[in-house]
Amino acid sequence: MAARKVAPSSITAARLLAASFATAIAAGTVLLHLPLASTAAPLTWVDALFTATSATCVTGLIVVDTATRLSGFGQTVVLVLLQIGGLGIMTLTTMFAYFIGGRVSIRGRELIEETLTGPFSSMRDVLRAVLFFTVLAEGLGTLLLASHFAQRFPLKQAIWLGTFHAISAFCNAGFSLFSDSLMHYAADPFVNLVVMTLIVTGGLGFLVVYDLAGYALRPEVKRLSFHTRLVLRTTFWLVLVGTVLLFVAEIGNILSGKSVAEMVLVPLFQSVTARTAGFNTVDIASLTNASLLVLIVLMFIGASPGSCGGGIKTTTFATITAVVSAHYRNHPDVVLMQRRVRRAIVSKALIVFFFAAGLVLAVTFLLLTFESRGSGVSSSDFVRYLFEAVSAFGTVGLSTGVTPTLTVLGKLLITLTMFVGRLGPVTAALIIGTGEPEPFRYPEEHYLVG
Repeated sequence: MAARKVAPSSITAARLLAASFATAIAAGTVLLHLPLASTAAPLTWVDALFTATSATCVTGLIVVDTATRLSGFGQTVVLVLLQIGGLGIMTLTTMFAYFIGGRVSIRGRELIEETLTGPFSSMRDVLRAVLFFTVLAEGLGTLLLASHFAQRFPLKQAIWLGTFHAISAFCNAGFSLFSDSLMHYAADPFVNLVVMTLIVTGGLGFLVVYDLAGYALRPEVKRLSFHTRLVLRTTFWLVLVGTVLLFVAEIGNILSGKSVAEMVLVPLFQSVTARTAGFNTVDIASLTNASLLVLIVLMFIGASPGSCGGGIKTTTFATITAVVSAHYRNHPDVVLMQRRVRRAIVSKALIVFFFAAGLVLAVTFLLLTFESRGSGVSSSDFVRYLFEAVSAFGTVGLSTGVTPTLTVLGKLLITLTMFVGRLGPVTAALIIGTGEPEPFRYPEEHYLVG
């Protein structure tokens, strides 16, 4: 008999994913530390690690200016890392495991199901669809942006700018080759619409896009899946409400005296990009505290499951709001769009929410504690450090200007937060949680709450 192959399922999918991201980050750190990657002195190991993590975790937070501090080689390394992170090393490792004939464990199937493919059917078909759609979306984005940038830059530079920003936008990364991000294009409808379309498309999740394509191209598909309808509805309301709130908060501030185009595009763009993309068309530090609060909430919620974005995810937020709604309506079941939500989903949503909130609060506390030593951080900086922590966890990349001023310890803390945020609470819980279910149940008790 032929020797039995060692199945890759002996290592849990969660730990495989974490190890894959760590490997990519390590390789990126080494490459970005090389003198070839910098236009001046080589990046320090900490700055190289921070940049590699931010790129691989498609966050966009930067401690050095990508446009001026990194050479063409360094920018290429960043582009490759964010493409790997955006497409998902989960996709690559699962593809490897599939084609060498290994089997994915039941626990691994559940994780893959939750983070990438939805219903687990043919992994080969799913991978083909993911790769095809990624190339198609980024290719069209490159063509559109490059043609527009060619009006201002030489053709070769315009193509590079178009390629970099299209991939960065689709992967919800937020890295830009302009030192001011996209502030120069705040009133440009073309750039705004193309970038927003790429951000939203990359943030919906591959399952949703696959479902939408099937609905549009296959006549036999009569209805979108419940997951797709929930994601689309939640995304629409988050963008709309975010836009309105940002408009109200900034009408007497940065929008004062602006053109009609900017008064519409600026709040709309920031509402979209706050959901884990990280580009900005205005100076984030100049926004009102009310706007920063809105952005913090949007960044915390993030994108949708199986997408390039982070955060607790739109479906988690929708589930939690349904729980609150059911309580206030005195309804025995949690209901979403006239469908009862399973208790397991409710429990998972609550766990994700509290894990994320606890992590953000812990990181904010540590930043306020250690960054204040010797620098005199005032109470007015609380929002800025909270903003930084949420941006790192949600893999967003927006910043009020705190990132470059962080100490070595602060940079390492944000680096770890970006890593955990990209893996996601579910994956992190699988990595940490090794206990088996208890074979018994404790007696029930009643007590007062609220």
